Amino acid sequence: MAVDKSVAAIFLMEKSIIPNPAKPIKGLEICKSCEEITGKNTIDGAQKISGLWRIYPLGSRARRYLLVSGIEIRGQSLVLLDKNPFMVAGADNPTTKLIVGNIPISVSNTEITDSLRNMGAKLRSPLKEEYYRDDDGGLTRFKTGRRFVYIDIPVNPLPKLVRVASNFVAFLYYREQEMSKERQENKERQNAPEEGNEDPHAAPAEELSSADADDSNHTKETIVSELSESEAGVTHPNAHPNSLKQATERARGIISKKQTTLDMFKSGGRRARFADGRHKRFLSSGLAGMEKKQRRDGGVEGTSADLGGQVEGNKPQRSSSVASFDWYESDLGDS
Repeated sequence: MAVDKSVAAIFLMEKSIIPNPAKPIKGLEICKSCEEITGKNTIDGAQKISGLWRIYPLGSRARRYLLVSGIEIRGQSLVLLDKNPFMVAGADNPTTKLIVGNIPISVSNTEITDSLRNMGAKLRSPLKEEYYRDDDGGLTRFKTGRRFVYIDIPVNPLPKLVRVASNFVAFLYYREQEMSKERQENKERQNAPEEGNEDPHAAPAEELSSADADDSNHTKETIVSELSESEAGVTHPNAHPNSLKQATERARGIISKKQTTLDMFKSGGRRARFADGRHKRFLSSGLAGMEKKQRRDGGVEGTSADLGGQVEGNKPQRSSSVASFDWYESDLGDS
């Protein structure tokens, strides 16, 4: 009988064989099992490389028989593969087994493969029928209706349900499908803000009026300007030295700790809205509190004017850096 050594190999995945550590399956046993199907002198050899058995038939007829019927070893029926499941033609791209279910047996394989290709799946083997197994694990001649095919592992996960032949909704399953879903869920959890970190009072950026934005910018510029003047030795003639020093230190802390709040002004934070009457109210309470503390501690005697403001009609005016820092700190201290 003429043999043709140019016939392509067929493949058997090692993990499809029930393992027996005491007596592992060897190549000789596989070759003899194949020739029980194809006849003597029809198999050139078999070798295992990286968990994959390669079986070399000596003719296209023998190859075709093996692909259709499979082989039986130690009472176990094994399916042989037409293509290397770990290889894409010319490249070492990983593949996976895709199972197609919920389809009538009457639906042709061509209709199924066309639907799979249309959705972007890259098929690397023919679509095969699945058969029932008996209690001993052997293959029967009865079809389950399910099909399977080896495909490139999709970059974007395939859907679990897909319409086939315009009438039926097929169920798709492959091992990496659930892994892809889990990775996507983990990514979404990582990108989601942690609970409690959201600002419940923050308003959308578009709700901040131009007047509010100008007010918030003026507030920040006023604090930085007055702090710079204090550090340079420029003080208000009526400002008490100790009070000015304390105010400067408080301003440094406020600027460093409230930088996030200042940045929030332009995004619509509630602290960005300063009404004229509001910061005057903070100014008045700040001066009154400072005067009371100075008297209690035995400090310099004086009125509100001595502590940094001129009194006109019992209304302290905002005329020093002390007053500015007091109303600013009062406004932001509880944020």
